[in-house]
Amino acid sequence: MTEGHPGFLAGNGRIGFSLPDYRAFAPEQGRTTRLEWVAVRREHGHLALGEGLTEEDHAAWSLSAEERATFAARLTDRGLDPAGYMLMPSHPWQAGHRLPITFAPDIARGDLVPLGAGGDEMRPQQSLRTFFNRTRAGAPYVKVALAIQNMGFLRGLSPHYMRDTPAINDWLAALVAGDAEFSDQGFRVARERAAIGYTGDAYHRTPATNPHRKMLAALWRENPVARLAPGERAFTMAALLHRDHEGRSVAAAMRRASGLPPEQWLAGYLRAYLRPLVHLLLAHDVVVMPHGENLILRVREQQVVGAFYKDIGEEMAVVGRRPRRRAWSGCGPWCRGRRRRCRSSPTSSTGCCDTSPGSSTPTGSCPPTGSGAGSRACSTSTRPTTPASPAVSPAMSISAPAPSPTPA
Repeated sequence: MTEGHPGFLAGNGRIGFSLPDYRAFAPEQGRTTRLEWVAVRREHGHLALGEGLTEEDHAAWSLSAEERATFAARLTDRGLDPAGYMLMPSHPWQAGHRLPITFAPDIARGDLVPLGAGGDEMRPQQSLRTFFNRTRAGAPYVKVALAIQNMGFLRGLSPHYMRDTPAINDWLAALVAGDAEFSDQGFRVARERAAIGYTGDAYHRTPATNPHRKMLAALWRENPVARLAPGERAFTMAALLHRDHEGRSVAAAMRRASGLPPEQWLAGYLRAYLRPLVHLLLAHDVVVMPHGENLILRVREQQVVGAFYKDIGEEMAVVGRRPRRRAWSGCGPWCRGRRRRCRSSPTSSTGCCDTSPGSSTPTGSCPPTGSGAGSRACSTSTRPTTPASPAVSPAMSISAPAPSPTPA
């Protein structure tokens, strides 16, 4: 954290932090802080949840019972109905420098209601804007918007991208879980399970996008600690690059402590890190952003035995052309699953016109639709993406956070 980026001549980091801010929020200080919370009026925000996660589950996962009760009471005391609001975390710097100034009209309208600090002690990670919960074991990582320039970019979060983030994470996690090659190499995904964004401000009504649209958003990511096997520990892959004052690297120290020959130790590391990424591309046409902060290594007896990949929603893409399987409303079961678009509702479960993949020969029956006796109910439809994939947000140059120095 104090040596700069290996690929930048100048780190140009933390632009916007004062010296007191640096002392309070820089991860190398080793301090904890408490996130500020804001109530967002439901009609001006969007909460996206991953598969199988309800809003009640998310509330219990992201906040303690005491925090939920406290925030609900603060809304009630102002004459507001807690059911009409969603709760969003904010970086303390953001809450002090952006919320009361940039979003003063929204606060005046009651669309945003500052609620004060939460009760959990949070430790900032390498990206500055992601936090590890030091109070509640198993609580998720929290990633928030931060209008600080770090490594060349303003670290905002787009509510637009947050809408798709949980679905994209679920899709990639299912792909990885369904391929034995990944499990054989110990490769897993740390999913972003929930995301929230505020869009009721004036900046979301301008014709062109602007950085102020990325000031109020957050996401919650799975904590991988519970998924570690006995005897395992985890840390960011970027730590392997660190050298001490005598020039000795973490990677070399781990190799010596493991007792393995260098070739064997390196082969294990590449098997856990590089091989799954190559397989992801060659077998599934998926590319990601696998830099050191986006991977959490699983280590046992000083040897790398697996990895968690994270920061998925804004930094992955599907390349190549693959047909997309989709169930179209109005199509019978025969038509669904055959990657064909239904033009109108067929009269029977086998009434869709279809063509076999790679062929123009119709299969099945086609009931007439409209006045033309030869019109067909369904037509071919292919999409350039991997099977059952959601709409994928464009890859963005946003550095991902690193896990906590303690467990992940």
